Amino acid sequence: MRLFLDTNVVIDDIGKLGEDGKIARLLQLPQVFNDAELIISVQSFTDIFYILKKHIDSYRLQNKLLNMLGFYQVCALDVDDIKAACQRGWKDFEDALIAVAAEKSGADYIITRDASFQCGRVPLLTPQGFFDMMCEKGITYTIEGDRVG
Repeated sequence: MRLFLDTNVVIDDIGKLGEDGKIARLLQLPQVFNDAELIISVQSFTDIFYILKKHIDSYRLQNKLLNMLGFYQVCALDVDDIKAACQRGWKDFEDALIAVAAEKSGADYIITRDASFQCGRVPLLTPQGFFDMMCEKGITYTIEGDRVG
C-alpha cells in the first residue's frame, strides 16, 4: 500500500505537536513493518521548513529534513504537474499540487488532517482513519505504550 502524506501530517511529526504529532509519528510504523510505503512531495520540504523554522533552529531542522530523505520516498513535480494542478481550479493550490503528486506516485491514499482538502482521484484518509482501516484488517500498531487501531 502506498500512502501519500500531506504536508500537515509531516509537520505534525517533525514538530511533535500534541496528539496530532503522536499519531503522525505512528504513521511511520506501517513502513517499518512493510505494510505501506510513505511518500511526500518535494514541495512539502519548503513548506515544512517555512512553517517550522519559527519553532526549530534552522540547522537542526535542515538535519531533520535530510534524515527524512532516507525514510520517505519523495515525489518530484515538473512543469506538466504544475499545469495539471492549476487546471483543476481548486481554491487551495497546495492541495492541488499534493493531489497531482499523489496520483503521479501511484498512491493508494492521501493521509491528511485537512478537513477542507478536496478529494481528487486518490481517496483521502485522516491519520486515525488509516489506523481504523488497518484495525478492521486485524492490524494494530503500538509504540512506547501508545496503541492505534
